[in-house]
Amino acid sequence: MKILFLPIVATFVLGCGANVKEPVASAPEKIEINKYVVKHSIDENIPFSGYVNFDDFNARYAVNGAYYSGYDAVSFLATVLAHAAISKSADHRKMQNFIQECDDNALAAYSEIVGGFSEEVIFDDLESNTTGDMNVPLVLELKAQESPRGYVHIDPMYILTKSNDSLILKNKIVVNESDPEAVVEAKNSRRKSRKSIEVEPLYENTIVILTETGYSDQSELILDQGEQLKNLVKELFAESIQMFDEDFGEVSSSNAKMETIKYHIGEHFRVERGRVIERTCDRVVFATLRGEIKSVPQASDCNISKL
Repeated sequence: MKILFLPIVATFVLGCGANVKEPVASAPEKIEINKYVVKHSIDENIPFSGYVNFDDFNARYAVNGAYYSGYDAVSFLATVLAHAAISKSADHRKMQNFIQECDDNALAAYSEIVGGFSEEVIFDDLESNTTGDMNVPLVLELKAQESPRGYVHIDPMYILTKSNDSLILKNKIVVNESDPEAVVEAKNSRRKSRKSIEVEPLYENTIVILTETGYSDQSELILDQGEQLKNLVKELFAESIQMFDEDFGEVSSSNAKMETIKYHIGEHFRVERGRVIERTCDRVVFATLRGEIKSVPQASDCNISKL
């Protein structure tokens, strides 16, 4: 029995040894960095539009009274519904035409210039300006194997008034712990479905900044391929990032007193209710009733304050 047992054991050991695989090298571990990766919705050029004053729209297309006829309640109701459907379609066309007219009036002289404002205009200095003590330190690109703290999605839109004396930035900013697009793609691939999956953001708000260009003549903003306008675009974007960083995680505005804020957009006067976050001698920052953070100019008393 001993003579037979030894060859069997030897054969078993040799057989197992033949099936032993080489150890697979593990993938390098992710290096976590305390920064947020910037993502944006700019396809090619920074989006611009003309300022739409809805008071002008209402004045131009004033709603007049309508006479409805009908033999009975049913026919009367049918007439009302038919008129409402036609009016809704007509009003939509009027609004679209009016918006296009505002774009044409405000941007006609700038079409070639703003068409050349690529994303680099606002992102070039972004990373160098966010190296200080920020709540949300930003980085434009990740190095190999780096894992960010989160993702900041930036969606800016610039609005120019017809009179060229006011420029508005509306910058929608969303912060997520993980890349929403990657999360949706991964989940959908597992479920084999294209159904959209909501990812709850850490932060979501729109920063609105209104500034006076200091120019009422188009030719001054167009000089040197629109260098003055480009500088304003960069300044407003950098300011919106700073305002977002200060607002991130803060709830101080919820306890602020509700006030009435008055300001101008070009030649148009505006009144708005909101909770004041900060007030200086020539500007006020407030949270609107819709929750947006808005910064608007005020009649300056800076010289008086210095006396």
